[in-house]
Amino acid sequence: MEKDRILTLFSLERGKTEALAKGARRPGNRLSANSDLSTAASFHVHKAKSLDIILEIEPFFNSDGIRGQFDKTQKVSYAFKIIDKLFEFEEPYPNTYQSLLHLIKSVSKFSRQLVFMKFLIDVLSNLGSLPNLVNCPSCHKSILREDEFVFAFQGGLTHKHCLDGNCLEIRESEIKLLRLLAKLSVEEIEGLKVESDVFRQSYFIIQKYFEHEFGKILPDEVM
Repeated sequence: MEKDRILTLFSLERGKTEALAKGARRPGNRLSANSDLSTAASFHVHKAKSLDIILEIEPFFNSDGIRGQFDKTQKVSYAFKIIDKLFEFEEPYPNTYQSLLHLIKSVSKFSRQLVFMKFLIDVLSNLGSLPNLVNCPSCHKSILREDEFVFAFQGGLTHKHCLDGNCLEIRESEIKLLRLLAKLSVEEIEGLKVESDVFRQSYFIIQKYFEHEFGKILPDEVM
């Protein structure tokens, strides 16, 4: 057993699962090279009473561009920590799966902070925790450009006069970015051009919202 490895898998059809890779800790084992963090592959498993057994791993994306680069492995590691902590076993989360796969492919080529934040937005959406970005949750009226508004930890975008609880200042440019990330597919955001200060403040808002919803789980600064 000390040569075996229990892997946590995240698939489109089954969501988060666990499976046993026999001998994966043994150098030269056929499963060893393809059982590392961020492996994107087809996993052939044998259904067992307690723990599924991996028979074969067929990679469909080579993640060599991630290995040995701390800034990239850290970003993917945080993504997997979020899935491990927040998601239930055997429940599919298709939007998050697609975002995670895209994140792995993106950071292996270049560092795309926007892809990471899209992943966070899809996590919130799949968990039913996406903050309101259109209508005030208190008065149910649309948030208009001329209105005075803030981002409240309970509910999201809120009129200032309806505020009940802790909040953060938010600008129209940050609202626009968050709405786009919630609306567009992960492929469509590749062409977005975002000013650095808009991105940083938008990430700060999402990071604090995550902390309010789930506890301290994200770094203060995006990698």
